[in-house]
Amino acid sequence: MAAPSNKDTAEDFAVFASAAAYALDALSAVENSDFERPTPCADWNVRDIALHLADVSDAILDYAQSGTLTAPTPRPEDTPEPTVLAQERITAVIETLTNTTTSLVWTVHFPAAARAAANEFAAHGWDINSALGTGQPVPEATATALLAFIDGCLGEEERRSSFAPAIPLASTACPSDRFLAYLGRQPS
Repeated sequence: MAAPSNKDTAEDFAVFASAAAYALDALSAVENSDFERPTPCADWNVRDIALHLADVSDAILDYAQSGTLTAPTPRPEDTPEPTVLAQERITAVIETLTNTTTSLVWTVHFPAAARAAANEFAAHGWDINSALGTGQPVPEATATALLAFIDGCLGEEERRSSFAPAIPLASTACPSDRFLAYLGRQPS
C-alpha cells in the first residue's frame, strides 16, 4: 500500500493500514467451526462480527466516495462465507483509500473515512481474536493513535446505541487495553 503524500493524511493512512492488516489477520484465523463462538460484543458471534465488518466496509467506501455516511444495511445471517466476504470488502476499502485521486470530496473526507475504518477494524479484529483465544492485542502504535482520534468523541447517546460504558483502567495499562476499555470492552 502506498500512503498518500500529505503528512497528516499519511499518518491517518498508516493507522488505517495497520488496523486493516490486524482485522484481516484475525479473519484469516477463523474456521467454519468458529462462526458460532461468542465475542465480547454482546449478542454477536464471530459470524456476526465478520458480516458487520463487511457491512461497515461498504459504508466506509460509500462515505469515502460521496461524503455521506449512512448506517450499513446488515447482511442476512445466512450469507455464505462471511469471513471471505469481510476480507474482500476490507481489501476493497484498502484499494479505494490507496488508489483514489485527490478530488475535493476525497481530500475533505479521507481522514474521517480512514479513522472510522481503522476504529472498526481494530475493535472488531480484537473481538475475533478474543473469541478465538489468540490473545493478539491491537498493535501498540495503532491503539495509541486510535485513542487520540476517538478520545472524547463518544457521548452518552453513542455509547447507548453502539458501545458499553467505558471501563476504567490504570493510565499505565497498555495502549491496546486502554483503547478497548474506552470502547467498553474488558481487555484480557
